[in-house]
Amino acid sequence: MAAQTAVEYPNGTTTLCMMPAKFNRKLWVRRGGFVIIEPSPEAEQDAGSRVTGTIATVLYEEHVKQLKKMPGVW
Repeated sequence: MAAQTAVEYPNGTTTLCMMPAKFNRKLWVRRGGFVIIEPSPEAEQDAGSRVTGTIATVLYEEHVKQLKKMPGVW
């Protein structure tokens, strides 16, 4: 079973995303951290669903620094 995590998009909207079971107790996302989200096919079918995606990757501080250095990426 996957856990639900609140996520805030850059535009300020908040939604719920699923954290896959493979990450349970192995991975922690700190408040203010960055994640990459894949859209959820189930959410596209159910317009009333609050869960809109699945966390695919957690970006660590080193990842964020590298992405900010790349023009047009961040």
